[in-house]
Amino acid sequence: GALLVAAVLLAVFGSAFALDPSARVAHDADHPGGGGRLLGAAFVVLVGAQVSIGMLFGATQTGATVLATDAGTPGVAGLVHATLGVGSALAGLATAYLPERIGHERRALVAAWALLVLSLPLLVVGSLAGTAATVLFLGFAVAPYMIAVFSLAERVVPGARVGAAMTTLA
Repeated sequence: GALLVAAVLLAVFGSAFALDPSARVAHDADHPGGGGRLLGAAFVVLVGAQVSIGMLFGATQTGATVLATDAGTPGVAGLVHATLGVGSALAGLATAYLPERIGHERRALVAAWALLVLSLPLLVVGSLAGTAATVLFLGFAVAPYMIAVFSLAERVVPGARVGAAMTTLA
């Protein structure tokens, strides 16, 4: 039932968003010549950045599943992995309050290093509680990283291709 409700909501509101007349007005005013090239070197690097965060998601979920299964509580794996989203959501909200003088390039670099440093404890943690705490703190670097990557993509692709760029990165 939940999947059907989600599909209906996506179909209704996604279509309404896509068909909104303001999209054509903004597109025509900003880009009278149309298109432009999506795949430049900078965008390819950003795609690699997003693939990397996807690998982090997969590795975190796999590790949580292994630990939870070994502990005899496989159903807890989703809860452990969800802590990543909690940390990410909190940090994503806080990112809106960063000064503009801290550019997206710097934000992405700092967040990438934070992802590396905050993931290192996962190499030695052996309990579900320790993993949940580590993943919670790791989550604090996820949203700032992804927000910076998406913001940089918006700048490096032609305006008429931003939708395709965001879809590709997602």
